[in-house]
Amino acid sequence: MPASKNKEEYVTPQPPVREEEPSTSSNRVETSNYTYLSTFTGHISGYIGVAIVSWIIIVFTLGLGYPWAICLTQNWYVKNTVIDGKRLTFDGNGWQLFGNYIKWIFLTIFTFGIYGLWLPIKLQQWLVKHTHVA
Repeated sequence: MPASKNKEEYVTPQPPVREEEPSTSSNRVETSNYTYLSTFTGHISGYIGVAIVSWIIIVFTLGLGYPWAICLTQNWYVKNTVIDGKRLTFDGNGWQLFGNYIKWIFLTIFTFGIYGLWLPIKLQQWLVKHTHVA
């Protein structure tokens, strides 16, 4: 008997393929008792406006307005985010971030740039600290 007839070919069963739902800007997460709905309501025109104003602030202040530009942008993102039917709010302002900004620059210079590795994390922590559910 040929060797190929003695061997049984096993095919790994594949899970059934689900049809993808149309892509939308919302994301549903279902648990056993509750469905959470998250949406983003921003539009390109609003984003372009915020980006232009932010760049103008940064350029005309030679970088000193960077904290205000970050707050302006973050406020736009947060204001257009709805989680579980509740809109988010952002209560940070440029003066608050400016104090941290100066401290972070000083620490980065004092540590010869090493502290700069922590700056993205510190900035994100500050942004999240000032973001709340309305």
